[in-house]
Amino acid sequence: MQQPPVWYLSDLDGTLLNDKAEIPGWSRATLVRLLNQGVPFSVATARGIQGMQLMLGELPFFLPVIGGNGAFISDYQTGQHLKLCTMPWELCEELLEVFRYHNLQPVVSLLENGEDRLLYPDRQNEVLARLVHEKLIQKDRRLRPMGEWKSWKSCPITSFSLIEKEAVVLDLKVELEEKFGEYLQIHLYEDTYYPGWFMFSAIDRAATKGNAARWLAEYLGWESSELIVFGDNLNDISLFEAASESVAVANAKEPLKAIANHIIGTNESEAVISFVEDHVKSRYGI
Repeated sequence: MQQPPVWYLSDLDGTLLNDKAEIPGWSRATLVRLLNQGVPFSVATARGIQGMQLMLGELPFFLPVIGGNGAFISDYQTGQHLKLCTMPWELCEELLEVFRYHNLQPVVSLLENGEDRLLYPDRQNEVLARLVHEKLIQKDRRLRPMGEWKSWKSCPITSFSLIEKEAVVLDLKVELEEKFGEYLQIHLYEDTYYPGWFMFSAIDRAATKGNAARWLAEYLGWESSELIVFGDNLNDISLFEAASESVAVANAKEPLKAIANHIIGTNESEAVISFVEDHVKSRYGI
């Protein structure tokens, strides 16, 4: 693929997607047109590849997408993973013991015979129960009950996740960083769709959106190309640090706005695709 002068990476929830977790009509039509014209645009999100496909539907992405907050890089059309950051089983067992000590049951992301799986616990809070129910209705083929933990020993594990009230997971974050900070990346940020509830994830230390963007640039041979990124939340900080130019939406968290080169409209105003369209016109004349 010919190296472009500039390429684009956007977060999804709270950034490219509106508050209904959708790409609005004008943005969707414009994005399809830009992609079909060869504009190099892709996404970097906390979602898994199959979650992306269910949410976004048929979009002509020709660049790989970044998922799991940088835990994997995948082909959007086929779902095939190009790169994975996994955690050793021994570390995962120790992590699970800490979760159990705090009376918490995480969702576990792993691969079973090359297929993505989301293992959900039998005990669920109100928000997790709703999310699991929604995925079951969507016939999300990743979903499996966790069952007997040791039966998954041969499967590469990419993350442990919780959605809880902040007070429940703040001490857990500190404890895990003290015990396993050499090996883990801990993300904790308020959920876009459930105010007052916080997304917590423990992933491999190397798994960040920023590291994934750097790997993808090298994989594509685009190290010297300008990278423009878009985001709204704290898990986008590493992505902003890896970019040539960073753009925060108006609804972004203040620490992200503080390091952004530009602040645009909110995720409800279709500001990301408007920015990209204007930038493409100025750079490519299309």
